[in-house]
Amino acid sequence: MTHRLLPLSVLLIGTALISSACSVAPAMNPQETQIKTDLAPDRYMPATRQMRDAIETQELFAQAAFWSNEYDLNPGDLEAAIKLSAAVRKLGNPGRAVEITQTTRALYPRDPYLLAEFAAGLIASERSVDAIPVLDEGLAITPAYGRLWSLKGAALDQQERYAEARQHYDRALRITPNDPNVMANIGLSHALAGDAVTAEKWLRQASTIPGASSSVRQNLILVLQLQGKMEEAQRLSGMSRAAPSFPQTRPAFNPAPVATGAMQAVPQARMHTGTADGKTFTSASEAARAMAARQSTRGNSAPSAAQPQPQHQPQVRSYPQQGGLAGAPQVERREPNRRRR
Repeated sequence: MTHRLLPLSVLLIGTALISSACSVAPAMNPQETQIKTDLAPDRYMPATRQMRDAIETQELFAQAAFWSNEYDLNPGDLEAAIKLSAAVRKLGNPGRAVEITQTTRALYPRDPYLLAEFAAGLIASERSVDAIPVLDEGLAITPAYGRLWSLKGAALDQQERYAEARQHYDRALRITPNDPNVMANIGLSHALAGDAVTAEKWLRQASTIPGASSSVRQNLILVLQLQGKMEEAQRLSGMSRAAPSFPQTRPAFNPAPVATGAMQAVPQARMHTGTADGKTFTSASEAARAMAARQSTRGNSAPSAAQPQPQHQPQVRSYPQQGGLAGAPQVERREPNRRRR
């Protein structure tokens, strides 16, 4: 079978028709232009390491928005999943935090950072019973990761197992000595058990360590109020208001803690939970406020000349459970729905 070559004139005519068709194609409308912009390749490139480190100095809402974008670009981004979960948990949406880490856990079932953040969300959701097996799994994988021991102490505090909790905090301190967050956990554990004097010693020591978060000083103020030391509490409260509100810069993300130095890059547990007078508290701060309020009420019934009475009693504040990022789906709870702090 032979193939005939088309005359050059025919080829030129065909080329001219194609060119003319392209030249008369209608311009894109605004919606099409926006779609083209949204689908540009640079929109799907993850942020640089420098950008990821820089966002740690921004406000919590900005951090949540940044990591939400990174997570949407790539749900398999381990760092984005961990940082987003931590941000929404701190914004008051632990259910969403649990959902993020639980989903990502299918890709990284043995990552200790992810297991720690998953447990942190469960504890913040008052699900310490569910958190403890997760923490035990993480400790079996990486027993040298101090945050896992500290988080298990927080879970045990939530169950009023204070002596066991402090044993786990002590183990965390042996791994990361002079960690202000672990020291604060120990102090708050004593506060929940009713020993405000010992709690003050630990919190005071923690507040003097460089790198201590503002929450350490706030918890110290609450313990001082609990003991009627209102003058010092007011002085520290004024210092806290004058201090800068931005978080401190933290080192870059490390995907696998293998030594003490690497572990220091991860924030320690801050959920010190327990119950008092039949009411459940999701933080030791909330419990301490309630304890201070009860002691102040007793003091008002029989005022002492040696201790000045506070003009404004500490209040137990709460927020709706459905907080955090707008529209974020919630995880079905196993416990009764309450308003929690």
